[in-house]
Amino acid sequence: MFGTELQLMLQCPKQKVDLFLKAHPNLLKDFWVKNEVTVVADIDEIDTKLVSGPDGEREEIKIGKGKCIDMLYTGDVKF
Repeated sequence: MFGTELQLMLQCPKQKVDLFLKAHPNLLKDFWVKNEVTVVADIDEIDTKLVSGPDGEREEIKIGKGKCIDMLYTGDVKF
């Protein structure tokens, strides 16, 4: 199956990131909790690259590049 992964490469003010991480210090601590973070961004360009997945299938990666406008913690989702 041909999959697509989305990645973001955003410029964000250090103070905004530091405050967000300080407010959510355990964001990436618990392996079994998928933490939901919403990002509002101004995307200037999208690059695409193809890579081989772990089982040899092609995987498309789209990388949105731009500026971070805001971040919002939207909760924990168990999976």
